[in-house]
Amino acid sequence: MYYEIARDLGKSFFFSGLLPALIFVFLNAFFIMPPSDSPGLIIKAIKDNYLEVFLIAIIALAVMLLVLNLTVIKFYEGSYKISKFLLRFFHKRNLSRHEKLYKTLQVYKEEYVNTNDDVKKNSLAHAIEQEWTKVLPAQNKFFIPMDKRRVLPTRLGNIFAIIEEYPSIRYGMDGMVFWPRLIPVIPKEYSAMIASEKIGFDFLLNLSLLSGILGLETFVKFLSNLRLETFIISLDNFREFKLLFLSIMFTTLFYLFYRISLTTILSMGNLVKSCYDLFRHDVLKRMNINIPDNIEEERLLWYRLSNYFASGELFHYPNSEKNRAI
Repeated sequence: MYYEIARDLGKSFFFSGLLPALIFVFLNAFFIMPPSDSPGLIIKAIKDNYLEVFLIAIIALAVMLLVLNLTVIKFYEGSYKISKFLLRFFHKRNLSRHEKLYKTLQVYKEEYVNTNDDVKKNSLAHAIEQEWTKVLPAQNKFFIPMDKRRVLPTRLGNIFAIIEEYPSIRYGMDGMVFWPRLIPVIPKEYSAMIASEKIGFDFLLNLSLLSGILGLETFVKFLSNLRLETFIISLDNFREFKLLFLSIMFTTLFYLFYRISLTTILSMGNLVKSCYDLFRHDVLKRMNINIPDNIEEERLLWYRLSNYFASGELFHYPNSEKNRAI
């Protein structure tokens, strides 16, 4: 077991941290660093100990990428207040999409729950199914969660929100509460597939982040080298505009790597959701709680357990005598 943990950590460190850091430091040294004949103690120290500085920079950046992994993801999600403020246009757009996507469906579902007329229930059930045929294509296109409180400015944030709300919508489970309890019962092959997708996602997201930083660095260097005579067409001045081209290229890569990472997280999300479908009953078995006979009882059971683990109040726990949720 310890060997597998060490192997996974080593693989994660290499692909998610070390490899992106190596690419970033190399490109920085090639495009951004001042020439070796520039004055200054720092430049002289780098020139005299180039290999040592190069290796230290790579390792330090790799470690930083791993330590700040959750922060980077939250930044791309648009979860932070500053992110929501800067991306408020996209947040409002996604809230508007949520309204158009789920408004009619939510009305039908509320009517279905509140009516006792069997004929009306059948009619509403048919209407709900028809509405889902309209909702699903748009949901797969825009990735907007059903819970309005979960809607975020970015596509990545909303994909994660859909993954997080899946067990709650299907089974009444709080995903944040039960995922750590689900991990021990997930078979190794599933865990390995999820870990592999997560490493690929982190690799692409870190490449996106570092590409964006390179784009900003090259643009700042272009502006710092900009002079009035630069606008006179000549071969020397063309070299200066190469920095502007590089800035555009790195910024484009920033967006491309981000969009490619979404396909990886979608694949990982499908695996995570399937874990709730396939292995949730194993969690109940580990807690010596009988599996309910139907989905209605099971939803109530998970709801009560979610509240129990959140607050610790015994009245939320399933009846110890019957060992059931009812």
